[in-house]
Amino acid sequence: MKRPRISTLIIVGQSILLIICLGYLTVVLVRNYCLKLEAKQFAASAGFEQATRNFVRGHIWLYEIKRFKFGADDSGTVPSNGDIKFSDKTEGRFQIFYYLVDEGFPKGHLEIQQAYVDGYNEHMHQFFDHPEWFDKNGHRIPLSDLKQQTNAMNVSN
Repeated sequence: MKRPRISTLIIVGQSILLIICLGYLTVVLVRNYCLKLEAKQFAASAGFEQATRNFVRGHIWLYEIKRFKFGADDSGTVPSNGDIKFSDKTEGRFQIFYYLVDEGFPKGHLEIQQAYVDGYNEHMHQFFDHPEWFDKNGHRIPLSDLKQQTNAMNVSN
């Protein structure tokens, strides 16, 4: 029986090492994707809650992402990430406010901030498009109660 040469052992060893590295890379990429997805869902949920609080307080506005660049030549107040600033624009009955996001943050951070803004705007639109879905505190009426309320209105008509 002939002994394998050293170069064959090195190739086999490196191939096994390459497969292990590719496996770990796959695990890391899947975890990164899942974490980003979870962060977007959490941000959208936070946007929903902020919209509820603002609606109950009577603050009726929508957000629009505006990126700012922090530099040495800035004068006056320096914005921070998540500050809001009036934009002098309106959309129907809503005033539009800029939701400030620093340009220095990576793309993933901007996607999470956009999920927050989208969740906020979607929920604020729901308050006005379907007011029967919510009670006076801005909380969603359970579907069973909503069906009973709709059936009672249909019977009275």
